[in-house]
Amino acid sequence: MALVDVALLLGALASAWPTGTPWSGPEWWLRLTYSAIVFLRFPTLLAPWALPKHLLQILALSVVLLAFAGAGFYWLEPHVLTYADGLWLAFSTGATVGYGDLVPSTHASRIFAVFIVLLGYAIFSVITASIAALFVGEDEKHFQQELHADIRALRHEIALLRKELHGKAK
Repeated sequence: MALVDVALLLGALASAWPTGTPWSGPEWWLRLTYSAIVFLRFPTLLAPWALPKHLLQILALSVVLLAFAGAGFYWLEPHVLTYADGLWLAFSTGATVGYGDLVPSTHASRIFAVFIVLLGYAIFSVITASIAALFVGEDEKHFQQELHADIRALRHEIALLRKELHGKAK
């Protein structure tokens, strides 16, 4: 585990420590900075999995992240009364649909929503790119098969032309 990951884990444990409510200004900035660092660390951890052959893993990861985001909204947002509502708010926020039936109302849930929107953009982009890469890969295979068939036909034609040239030379 890298030093950055250890620091992030320690930061997560420290942020779970109960503090007075409401948070002070420096505590807000510290938590916001920590959230930004965690958010920036995600792409480096997820990059090796963002391949078309890992589409099912990407979808599974999306479901797990949606579950955590739902729990985050359930914990942070006072108007979210059930975990199902938290999931719904996480999905509509991450998908940037914004139906308006549930909205973040506290500062903490609004900051959390910002990161969920950015994470949603990233996840939907990776899923869309993986699906598109699958289609492009299939087209590429078909094109390669056609190209090999043309090369075989050209080799056969060249072989026939060589026989014909050697026959006339005699």
